[in-house]
Amino acid sequence: MWLFTPTGFLSVVADREHPGNLLVRARARADIEAFVAVTAAPPPTERPDRDYRWRTSVPAAVVATYVAEQTAAIDYGNFKSAVAERQGRDRAHRYAEVWSVMHRLQEDEVAAARRARG
Repeated sequence: MWLFTPTGFLSVVADREHPGNLLVRARARADIEAFVAVTAAPPPTERPDRDYRWRTSVPAAVVATYVAEQTAAIDYGNFKSAVAERQGRDRAHRYAEVWSVMHRLQEDEVAAARRARG
């Protein structure tokens, strides 16, 4: 699962070495440090040889609580603007690139539906 929040981008997968735990991974150290700061997760380890360089393992309930707290803290009307305010314009621009790719998915779906209708 990918999580894009105003405080960072995380990838969450099953931790195959610790059943019941999830591996929370990040590309930017600041993103995982923000997660660790609010969850008291173990300090992240650095794995330069891995796709996601920073990671920590936590029980699934920790991630569930984190997601619930992120949801409850939504105080913005525009996500990309909130990212720009909290993490800067460069990060917001990168999130906008992801938005653009997913927008194309939506447009492709609409176009396919039109073609199907004839």
